[in-house]
Amino acid sequence: MKKEDSKYEKKIHGRIDFPYTVYMGRLPEFLRNFPLHWHDEFEIIWIERGEGYFRVLSQEFLCKKNDIVIIPPGCMHSIRQKDEENCWYFNILFKFELLEADESSLTFQKYFKPFLETQSFIECIRAGQDLNELLLPHIVYLVENRKQKFENQELLIKSHLFTIMNTLQGVFLKNSQKSQGKSHNIERLKPLIGYISQHYENDLSVADAAEMISMSPNYFMKYFKKTLGISFVNYLNQVRLEHAQMFLKNSSLNISEICEKCGFHNFSYFIRSFKKAFGITPKKYRS
Repeated sequence: MKKEDSKYEKKIHGRIDFPYTVYMGRLPEFLRNFPLHWHDEFEIIWIERGEGYFRVLSQEFLCKKNDIVIIPPGCMHSIRQKDEENCWYFNILFKFELLEADESSLTFQKYFKPFLETQSFIECIRAGQDLNELLLPHIVYLVENRKQKFENQELLIKSHLFTIMNTLQGVFLKNSQKSQGKSHNIERLKPLIGYISQHYENDLSVADAAEMISMSPNYFMKYFKKTLGISFVNYLNQVRLEHAQMFLKNSSLNISEICEKCGFHNFSYFIRSFKKAFGITPKKYRS
């Protein structure tokens, strides 16, 4: 499957000649949830305050202040709000080529290639853990200096990223084997997740979805639930409802039009589903 056909994030992060950037995120923002996606950059998420759910591959973590989430390149991940809680966090994104452009070098083979080969992950690194305390000063420095121009800062930025990767490498090796199978499960679902992200309004039965990734319907339903922790039908509805939120906030379409545009053909079911998911009716959400 081509990357452009999937929920693959094409946005350029940072400069072309210096692929590194830091973003500030907040839940809720324009949406309560950011659906499954992936990109080429290595990502570090630091929760500054509040709490929210962060999923990497098939694992979902409730993260709180000073927790750190590590997301290797190509790993599917998502973020969602916890009830009515707010969450403020920072994303540090960079490509490995920023630190080592030669993929045949010893440095790349030893410190970066393992993350690419297994798409493994390190579980949420909790505040107070030894690993967290080793990483946090470097992450906080990068966050606090995120508004500085890169000119004359490149070496300093790289030095902190090198230290982070060196610190993670030893722990990563202990976790890579147990996570490899989970990564494979996620890879098989990427074509379907990508299709849903672009064609969520289309009718898509369990049988159609199973055929798309060459599985029997019964096996597919078990596989999807085991891999993502949510049933296929619930996941499809979740994606549709998230787009409904966006249309309610950012369009002049009436609610019945949004209902149809998001793949719901039963208006009452749409209202009930929206209220169950977000605790409020579409009409009140828009007001």
